[in-house]
Formats: sequence, structure tokens, C-alpha cells
Amino acid sequence: MVPTAADGRFFFAQPSGGYDVWPILMEKGLAKAMGSYTSISGGFPYFAIKAITQAPMERILQEELGAERTWEVLLLAREERWPVTAASLENSVGLATPHEFGILDVTPDYEGRGRAVHVYNPWGTENRYSGELARDNDRGDYWLTFAEFMDSFQEIAVARIRTGYMLSSSRVPSGAPAAREFRMVGDAPFSVQLEWPGWEFVPEGCQEPRVRLVFLVARKHNLREYYSNTASHEPGVSNARVDLPGGAGEYVVYVSTEFDLPGIDEVVVNTYAAEKVEIVRSGAYGHRPDRALEEMLLGVPCDEVVEISRHDGAAATFRRTPQRVGSSPAWVNTRGAILWFDQTRWRKSLADQPLNTNFASFDPAGLRCSTVERARFDRCSKLIWDSPKAVDAPSVVLRRAADFQGGPAWEEQGGGAGE
Repeated sequence: MVPTAADGRFFFAQPSGGYDVWPILMEKGLAKAMGSYTSISGGFPYFAIKAITQAPMERILQEELGAERTWEVLLLAREERWPVTAASLENSVGLATPHEFGILDVTPDYEGRGRAVHVYNPWGTENRYSGELARDNDRGDYWLTFAEFMDSFQEIAVARIRTGYMLSSSRVPSGAPAAREFRMVGDAPFSVQLEWPGWEFVPEGCQEPRVRLVFLVARKHNLREYYSNTASHEPGVSNARVDLPGGAGEYVVYVSTEFDLPGIDEVVVNTYAAEKVEIVRSGAYGHRPDRALEEMLLGVPCDEVVEISRHDGAAATFRRTPQRVGSSPAWVNTRGAILWFDQTRWRKSLADQPLNTNFASFDPAGLRCSTVERARFDRCSKLIWDSPKAVDAPSVVLRRAADFQGGPAWEEQGGGAGE
């Protein structure tokens, strides 16, 4: 049952001329999930279209993207038949604001007047368009020039739907790292998404939950070639996404989340793919999920990281600490500098400085796992040393000597041993 008036008319969404009732049923389901119809009376463009399609989303701020790039996005969406919505702002052509419109079509030349966008107002004719292309038979959908569109709308949301694609999902506890696995049989491209409750599900009086996350996906046999989150981090976006080119085989998903709002106990990992998959706890990494992250970032499980400076060859050692920085494991050196992974990149704090205020400048390519470096050098009977400070100095040949202070050592001809 859905809310109806005494005369049998629906209070909220109405059936179309073709008597489609799915919008009415979906509206009721969404209202039930969020507590009431009032709770879904407004929101970000992203939310509604994401709720309907569950497809990978693009949230685009037109001012940041610019007119030409926005036009390219609209043309691509038209070609791919992707649903698009747009959020209006204060304007001079009579459009309701702030309000959500559907984009029905675009054309490079509308009746000889150049670029135009065909929009639809779900409110019907309550607000009438009065711009350059206005007509008397306004029915709630109308063409407006692309220039008017850029002046009247602030953002668009694009759902990258693919015919025949489907969701497979798995719940993951939040506030702790987790490793999941799945197997793909086909070679079609697919996306892995991470979803969490957005502002729509937040209790009244609370702010939208902010999340700190690490979300990486890689083939199980080659974790070093991982894929990271490509979704927007803007307000109103409550998911992360990793797009993969496809390929049969096993995949590992590393997830670690931290929310600033209590009560968010779970997040959802799902695949948007041409086939159903089973997402399960990783047999190799499920008991120690951070090992999956370490192998993705450093090649091996690593409790001790060495940073080798490309400038002067100096090495600094960071040891694993029980504390985490946000959702990432952390390593600390003797001076108090902290090393961690922040969503898509390594970060290093300045020594004895508060986190997230000042970051040290460094080259992540210089990071190595110390156990790998030691094992690699331990197999060498001869080393060649070039001084980074004296480029014209001759190379120094070091030959393997007896162990020194418990570690492998090499010595220059006629010189002392050095570790």
C-alpha cells in the first residue's frame, strides 16, 4: 500500500501515461528505508540516480570542469544512453531552484541556434522556462541553450550503466581493516564499489559522516599492480569506486574505513559486472588484512620500511607501530616522523609535528621493505658504491667480508668493514 487521497490519487509519485508504477514502489521502499517520505523530499543529485541504478557514478561540478569538458560529458552520456541529472542554481530563465532536473537530450544545433540541452522538471509546469528557446506549449520539459544551461545549473550526476550488468555484494565491518576475494570468469570490464550510509541516513541534528578510507583492488597473483579509488570525495558522495579493465582470475580487495560518526558498523563492498560473483573473506589475508595492503604497496608483508633518498642516498628506517593513522597502518622512525597510506598515496609527517597539518616532502619511489633490501644485499659478494655528493669521484668496489655486528658487511680493499 502507498499513501493515497480520498479520491484514490497518489500523494507523492504519480503513474506515467503508460501506467508505469515502478517509481511509486521504489519511492515507497526508499522512504521506508530512510524513515519517512519527508526524509526523501530533497537531496544531492547523486543520491537519487545512484539509488535507482546502483551503477558507477560521476559527480561533476560544472564550474570546475568548464564548458567544453561539460559538453563532452553530456555528449558521451547521450551516446552511451547513461541517465543524467542536474542541480539548478539561481537563474534568470525561470527554472525552479534549488531543484533536480533530468537531462533528456543534447544537440549541437537546435533549430539553427547552436548547442542546446533538453531538460525535464519532475514538478511538471509549476515553474515555466522563460529563456531564449521558450515556447507556449511548455509541459515541464524544454530545450534551453547550452550557455543558459551552464549559467543555470551547478552540477550534474551521470550513472554509467551497462546493459546486463548486475551487483554482487558483501558486508564488511567498519572501523577495522578487511580483505575480501572474488573470482571473475569473463574478461569484461567491471567496477568494485564501497558503499556507506550517506547524509540521508544520519539522525536529525548530525552532520554528514566523514570517512577516512583505504580501498584498493588487485589481481591476486600480482598485488603490486593495484587499482585505487577514483570516485569523488565531495559532500553528498557516499561511495568509493575502483574501475578495472577486466580479465578472468582471482582478485583481492583491501578495505579499511574510519568514520567520525558513531553507529556506522558496516560498509558494503559490491561488484558491478557482467556476471555474478561471490565476495568472500580472503583465505590468504583474512586473518591479517594489513598484509594484503603491505604486499600491494611494498611487495611483501613489511614491519620495517626503509626510505632511501634519491638526493643523497641516505636511508631512514620506519618501524610498524600498533597505532593507526585514520584507516591506515603506520610506521614511525626514531625522530617521531610517521609514514602511512592516505587513500591513494603515501604520506609522511614532519618529525614531532601534528598529523594532517604539515606533510614532509618525499619520493614514495624510495620506499623499500627492509627485509627485502637486506635479503637482496645478503646475496651480493661485491658492491659498487658511487657517491651521490661527488659525481666526478671514481666508483668504490666493496667485497664481502665477515659479518659485522650481527649483519652482512662489505669492505673496501685495504679498508675497514661497513654494514
